[in-house]
Amino acid sequence: MEIAAAIIGGIFVLIAALIPVIISNRRQKVILTDTSSEVDKVSKYAVCRIPDIIKNELRNAQLNVDGLFFKPSFTISDLKVFTKKIYYPRVAEAQIDTVIDNAREKAFTLKYAEPKEDEKITALNKIKISGLKHWETYFYDLLQKLKLDNFNSYEILDIGIGNGSTVKNLYKNTQNVIGVDISKKALDNAKRILPNVKLIQNEAENLRDIPNSSIDLVLGFRTFQSTLLDKRSALYETYRVLNSGGYLITSIPIMFLKEDGTVLKGLIPPGQKTPTIDYAEIVLGKLIDLLDTLNFIKIEVYKDSPFEYYVSAQRP
Repeated sequence: MEIAAAIIGGIFVLIAALIPVIISNRRQKVILTDTSSEVDKVSKYAVCRIPDIIKNELRNAQLNVDGLFFKPSFTISDLKVFTKKIYYPRVAEAQIDTVIDNAREKAFTLKYAEPKEDEKITALNKIKISGLKHWETYFYDLLQKLKLDNFNSYEILDIGIGNGSTVKNLYKNTQNVIGVDISKKALDNAKRILPNVKLIQNEAENLRDIPNSSIDLVLGFRTFQSTLLDKRSALYETYRVLNSGGYLITSIPIMFLKEDGTVLKGLIPPGQKTPTIDYAEIVLGKLIDLLDTLNFIKIEVYKDSPFEYYVSAQRP
């Protein structure tokens, strides 16, 4: 009896030890195989990660900053300070600035210079949202709400115009549009798409070729949430170039498409592959706070578009 009891007890101990392992393995299997909420592996949002490209370029220049994590509020200025003051204090600061600026330009060139998949120019019948309209329709509705009815007569500045493919129809009847972007190659591609738009290579943080108080409407479609963007400096520049009474309209993307037309809602947090509305709301809240801090007025949010959240603000 004692031997039998010992055997039975041993079996129970063994089962008790194995159960957590079995459960853990099952959980791990689910984590590894459930990718339905992630962007596709071939998507530019998964393949062309701005932090990875920039770190690789710095590594090639013998400036390894792999230990840094590019959090949402971590800016190009922060990267330069860390690299110059902490990682490589003996390297000439001007050299580091040049390497970092070139690395950021290359990253945005690889990701945005060529027309790749883009929810805003995808045929509507390929997007699984009932009653979906073209993205411009939601934008024009916003202009009406703001009583900006003379769109084609305004002096317009588009910050982060990229290759121009998404705004081709928007600017087809306008003659007073300036488009700026960090990527020269993107602007070269935009020239073929937007023949009536003046295109200038400027960073959002330094609109050096745009005079003070010369713009009626600044547009930043999906720009002010960009990786490493110094939002404060970019908004200083936006404020500077706007006329008194001029408007800024910017947007935060909340739609990502899978190859089968399934829509993933939200914004992708740094280092992840799954968009979430919660993260989009966090980015939105921080942008609103910064606009208020920098003395913009009439700050409003519009969530009618399935493509993006819009934020408008006026220079007093």
